[in-house]
Amino acid sequence: VVTVEDLFYNVSTRKKALKSASEEYARILDVVGRYAVYKTGIAFSCKKHGDNRTELRTTAAASRVDNIRSVYGAQVAASLLPLDLAVGGAAPGHGDAPASEPPPEGGAEGAKFSLE
Repeated sequence: VVTVEDLFYNVSTRKKALKSASEEYARILDVVGRYAVYKTGIAFSCKKHGDNRTELRTTAAASRVDNIRSVYGAQVAASLLPLDLAVGGAAPGHGDAPASEPPPEGGAEGAKFSLE
């Protein structure tokens, strides 16, 4: 378990860049959510100090699509299109990646969503 509290609390650059606690928390949720989607096999959770409600939660057993569903919602997860990727420009399934390295994985979502 990693707990982060008062990180860069008194740094003037942070105070200038982030105008409110809610803006700072939204950016924290964005970063933690991106890590959660990228790194499967690790559980992530994020809640505001003093709040009982967890706003972001993934489990270590969750797949990448499960994590996308947890972070961005069921509608985004349902709209994902799988990408068959290859390493080194070889045909899918015939990449030149070492056998110990898992094949690349990816997905794309429809243009009707904006997560910015």
